[in-house]
Amino acid sequence: MAKRTKIVFLGAGSAIFTERLVADLIRQKDVGDCYLVMHDIDKKVLGYMTAYTRMMVKREKSPVKIDGELNRARAFDGAGFVLVTLTIGGGPADIIDVDVPAKYGVVQPVGDTLGPGGLMRIFRMAGPFTAFAADMEKYCPHAMMINYSNPMTMLCRLVSRVSKVKVVGLCHGTWGTLGYLGPKLGIPPAEIEVLPAGVNHFIWFLRLRHKGRDLNPLLRKVLIDEGKGADRPVSTELFRIYGSYPSPGDRHLVEFLPYYLKDEATRKKYNLALRDNRATDRYRHEGRKACREVVEGKRPLPDLKASGERAMHIIASVVNNKNEVHYANIPNKGYIRNLPDDVIVEVPTRFGRKGAVGEKVGDLPLGIHSHVVRIVGTQELGVEAALTGDYRLALQAFLSDSIVTDVAVAEKMLKDMFRRSRKWLTQFRQ
Repeated sequence: MAKRTKIVFLGAGSAIFTERLVADLIRQKDVGDCYLVMHDIDKKVLGYMTAYTRMMVKREKSPVKIDGELNRARAFDGAGFVLVTLTIGGGPADIIDVDVPAKYGVVQPVGDTLGPGGLMRIFRMAGPFTAFAADMEKYCPHAMMINYSNPMTMLCRLVSRVSKVKVVGLCHGTWGTLGYLGPKLGIPPAEIEVLPAGVNHFIWFLRLRHKGRDLNPLLRKVLIDEGKGADRPVSTELFRIYGSYPSPGDRHLVEFLPYYLKDEATRKKYNLALRDNRATDRYRHEGRKACREVVEGKRPLPDLKASGERAMHIIASVVNNKNEVHYANIPNKGYIRNLPDDVIVEVPTRFGRKGAVGEKVGDLPLGIHSHVVRIVGTQELGVEAALTGDYRLALQAFLSDSIVTDVAVAEKMLKDMFRRSRKWLTQFRQ
C-alpha cells in the first residue's frame, strides 16, 4: 500500500492563498492519498479555515483529508512537505516597512524583498523561521519546506544556514512574465522555452526560444521598434541595454536599481508608485471575513479558483519521481557558476525523489552579474544581522543596499523602524 503524503500548511490564516492552494491540491490528482494539516497560532482563524477547506473537499468529493492543528510538533510529525505562507507583524508591519523609509526619502514600490522593508522583514521573521527549521529537523527530517513568504531569498538562505532542511522557495514571477510576453509575441506562453537565472525578483532570461528559434530579435522588434513595451518601460529599457529580458516586472526590479527611484519626476516617467499596504491589509481581512461567513452559512461556497502557483505540481513530481522542471529558489551548487555556492539562486530546478536539483546555467553575463553579486552581498549581511541580533550589522546591511544613499538618513531610519517594530525584534540589542 502506498504511503499517505502528509502536507502541512504553515500559516493557514493566509485565507485567500490557502483557499487557492487547497483548490490546486483538490485538482492535482497525481498527489494520490493525501493528508493536509492546517497549522496557525490563531485558534479562531485555524478553526474556520479548517472548516472552510473541508467544505471545499466535501463539495468536490475529493479524497483529501484535512485537519487543523495548533501544536506545531504534532502538525509537523511525519510530514513530507511543509508549505509556508505567513508573515510576522501582518499589515501594521508592512506599513512600517514602506511608509517610514518614504518619510526619509527612500522609496520602495513594494518593500518586501530587500531595501529597508525587506531587511526589516528578515529581522522580524528570523526567529520564527529558525524555530520552524529546528522543529522540522526533529519531527519531519526528510520533509521539504516550500516557502512562499518574502523576503524569499533571505528566508531560504536563513533556513539553509541554520539547518539541514531541504528548503525551496517558489515565486510565480517567471510565469507571470511569460504570460506578459506571450501575447506580445503572438506565441502561447506555454510554448516559450526560457532559461531564467538570478535572485528572486531580479531574474534575467538568458535564453528565450520558440521551437528552437531565438526570440530575442522578435522581442526587440515588438517591444522597442514598435513601442509595445511602453507598458513596462523599465523592463524594456533593461532589455535594450543588457540584451536579456528581466523579470518579474518593473516594481520589483527598480528596488535594486536606485536611479529609477531617485526623484518624483523619474518615478512618474517610469510610472512607479508605492504599494498601498493599507489596501493590501484590507484585502486580507476581507478574504478572512469571506471565508468565515461561508462557514457560518452567510454566503455560498465559491467555485474553485486555481492559485497559478506550482507547489502541488512540484509535490506530485517528487512523490511520483516525475523529475519535472519548475523555476525555484534553491542553494547554489554551481548552478550559476560566477556566484558563490550556497547562496540562494533562482534557476530551473528538477524535482524528483532526490529532492530539488538545479540546472547548470553557466555564468551570468558580466553586466548582470555586477548587480546580482552586489544584491547577494546585502542579502548575506541581512541574514547575518537577523541571526545574530547585531544592530551594527543591521545598519551595515541598510548601508549596503543601493537605494540607501546617505549615512545619517540610514541611521535615523533604522532607529525609527526599530522603535516602531520593537515587539517583533526580540533578538536584537542596541
